[in-house]
Amino acid sequence: MAMTHQLPVDGVVEAVIAGVRDGSRDFNVEARLIGIMSRTFGEAACQQELDALLAHRDGITALDLAGDELGFPGTLFMQHFTQARDAGWRHYRPRRRSRWPGKHLAGHS
Repeated sequence: MAMTHQLPVDGVVEAVIAGVRDGSRDFNVEARLIGIMSRTFGEAACQQELDALLAHRDGITALDLAGDELGFPGTLFMQHFTQARDAGWRHYRPRRRSRWPGKHLAGHS
């Protein structure tokens, strides 16, 4: 969202976390956030996103890599996930792509 609309990445992360915390409090629901890096924007943009997520890591549970897998394979982002692991995020393991799109949404691995 930040890249597409030329918004400050750190500000977007901060605003989303604050909004979710407010909503969780106001409606008495628990929510956890997954930070997303958009590989379609390239390695440098993902580093900006990761830096912003790490700056607010107490409000982020896990890290995801979204976007064009063919044009931007996961191997380009290994350093990003190393940083996530070193920061203490436990859920950072890259997954193999399923041959059935959306299979993971049904709870299958």
